[in-house]
Amino acid sequence: MITFHTMIIIVLGSGIDKKGRLSKETVKRLKEAHEIYQKSGGVFLVTGKYSFSFDEKNPPSFTEAQTMANHLEKLDIKKEDILIDEESKDTVFSAYIAKTKHLMPQNKKEAVVVTSDTHLNRIEHIFSKVFGDDYKLNFVGTPTILSCGNKGIVMAKQNMLTQKAMKLLEEVEEGDHEEARKKALNADYSLPKDIDYKKTC
Repeated sequence: MITFHTMIIIVLGSGIDKKGRLSKETVKRLKEAHEIYQKSGGVFLVTGKYSFSFDEKNPPSFTEAQTMANHLEKLDIKKEDILIDEESKDTVFSAYIAKTKHLMPQNKKEAVVVTSDTHLNRIEHIFSKVFGDDYKLNFVGTPTILSCGNKGIVMAKQNMLTQKAMKLLEEVEEGDHEEARKKALNADYSLPKDIDYKKTC
């Protein structure tokens, strides 16, 4: 069992629909983060602006981060224990804002990052690049339940996104959050419509 000291619990979002409802994956992440909080205390940092399905020219009246915060409040988490990042549109920016606007100002050097297990490789690579060796990051992946028909395609997509992230940040020195942010400004995370993948069943 991981023992966490006073820290920030960063919860990455995985989308909301057009009615403002959180995805099942995000709800699982919040549940995991809540369990960590109950055992070890700390504060939450929920991240995310809008899902990619939204048109920037016609944004919704809610953000993913605020919707996540509302969910935590329903779990009796005090508002003062919830930090909100409504700016981030991708993982690099989530890591950048977490470091520069929350950990650095509070002189904190430790955090736990909660995501899904299928995203762990990509998340660990990005956060490690942005934060560098001066920070201790613990990563927790909630289990993703997939049918054998969907597992292969999901893992193929995640592998491709991981490769894109590694290529994007390969020339960025560990801990150089400003350079990582600049690289992310023009990042292309699009995937081909037809993806080759191995069946898992």
